[in-house]
Amino acid sequence: MSCRRVERCLLAAFDRDLSAPDRRSMERHLAECPACRKRAEAHAEIRRRLSGSAVPEPLPRFWERLESRMTASGPALPAAWARLWAEAIPISLSLIAGFVLATLFLFPSSRSSDLSGSEALLLTEGNPIAETRAIIEEGRRDVRDLTVLFAADEQPAGKR
Repeated sequence: MSCRRVERCLLAAFDRDLSAPDRRSMERHLAECPACRKRAEAHAEIRRRLSGSAVPEPLPRFWERLESRMTASGPALPAAWARLWAEAIPISLSLIAGFVLATLFLFPSSRSSDLSGSEALLLTEGNPIAETRAIIEEGRRDVRDLTVLFAADEQPAGKR
C-alpha cells in the first residue's frame, strides 16, 4: 500500500470502520514506514481528544437572545442588494457605452444610397476594369448602350 493510500485510509477511519483487508495492508505499511506511523499517531491523538469531549451547552437564554437580535436587525438582504446595484450600475453603463462606441467606430453608418456609383464600387472592392470590359464586349449593341447610359448616371434618383 502506498503512503497516499494509507493517508486516505486514516482519514476514512474517522468516519467509518475500515474493511479487514484494508486494515491489514495499512498495518503492514505502518510497520515499515516511519512517516506514515507518525501520521497515524497524530490521527489517533486527534481521535482520542475528540472522543472524550462532550458537546458544550449554550449559555442560558442563548436562543432567546439570538432570535431577538435576528428580528431586531431586520433582513440583511436589502443592504446586500443595494451594494450590488451600486457596483453593478456603473459597470453595466460603462460596458454599454463601450459597446456603442465600438459599434460606431467599427461599423460606420454610411449608406450605399449616399455613395456615388464609383465610391460604392471601390468600397465593395469591385473591379471597374473587369466590369467595363464586360460592358464593351457585350454582343448586343442596344444592351451595351443602355448599360453605359445608366452607368454614367451616378446621382441617386431623389437628388435630381
